[in-house]
Amino acid sequence: MGLDHLAGAPNATQIKFFNEHEGGVSEAGIAVLHPCPSRTSPTSWSRRARWSSCSPIIGKTAQFPLETTIPVKKGDVVALTVPTWAPALALGFGNDTSWRASRPRKQCNSTGAQTTQTLVAGTVQYYCLYQTARLTYSAT
Repeated sequence: MGLDHLAGAPNATQIKFFNEHEGGVSEAGIAVLHPCPSRTSPTSWSRRARWSSCSPIIGKTAQFPLETTIPVKKGDVVALTVPTWAPALALGFGNDTSWRASRPRKQCNSTGAQTTQTLVAGTVQYYCLYQTARLTYSAT
């Protein structure tokens, strides 16, 4: 499995702002999640790939090959995991397009505290639903 990532094209001022306010230089990785019956129930994270810097590919389409294959079973979710920030958000879709984040329920509007699930075999609840936007990545 590899990670295809379509990076947005923030300008130098935006990159500086994100680096200063969103935890450092842009990084992203993938995780394989085992969802529970409810999307807001805890989700177990079984495997993940290492984080890669997005800085060299900002504004380009890139593919990150993995050192080893990550097995994915039917029903698993291949998730984008971002410990800092990543230029991977597309806006302007209808209400039928959405994505979820692992922020606490009352912090869905706050991006100041990073909440990336970092422990393999840990469980996290994905309370925050963001509609009219999607993350621009794919896994093959």
